[in-house]
Amino acid sequence: MRTSLIPFFVVVMAFVLLGSLDAAALPLAERPSAVATLTHRAARPGEPVELVVSVRRASHPALFLPTDLTGLRFKILRKPLLISVDGESLWLFRYRVTATQNGEYEIPSLLVVDGEDSVETNRLFLHVSPKGELPPLSAKELALGVNIPVSLSEEVLKNAPQPVPTPFPSPTPHDPRPWTQKAASTFGKEIQAFWNYPGK
Repeated sequence: MRTSLIPFFVVVMAFVLLGSLDAAALPLAERPSAVATLTHRAARPGEPVELVVSVRRASHPALFLPTDLTGLRFKILRKPLLISVDGESLWLFRYRVTATQNGEYEIPSLLVVDGEDSVETNRLFLHVSPKGELPPLSAKELALGVNIPVSLSEEVLKNAPQPVPTPFPSPTPHDPRPWTQKAASTFGKEIQAFWNYPGK
């Protein structure tokens, strides 16, 4: 009799154990998550870009911005907005970020607090130059953007084509023609433009 009850007891204990594990894992799945993005990765000094932070599964989140970032100014664009996406609550925080001078800026992880829960966003990079050109994607930036190891992102970038940055200021190619030929060519272009001018 006792021997026949042992398998039944084992099955019941397994169900109890699995149920307690599911109950413990459920709050982890319902914890808030936060993602930060920039509308542009590159800008000129004084040119604002928008920082958007989306927070999921939160009731009343509060976002804390860094206060010790030299050269960057943050300004809130509007109050946090609560929307519903596929039946899930989504909070949107929108800020204007302006860099005062040229440089490579790293925006650290932003802290989001919702009651007793807290979560941090991903880090971001902002490249500021006189022309606001986008530099080649670095392995560290790619790794943080798609949440992969830096070693893997290095392998990805080795096989991906990268744009060649143009120097600033752009060098003017040398014209080997004599100055008389240059002047005649310029004069001819001006005459042609005057002749083809449509008038009023």
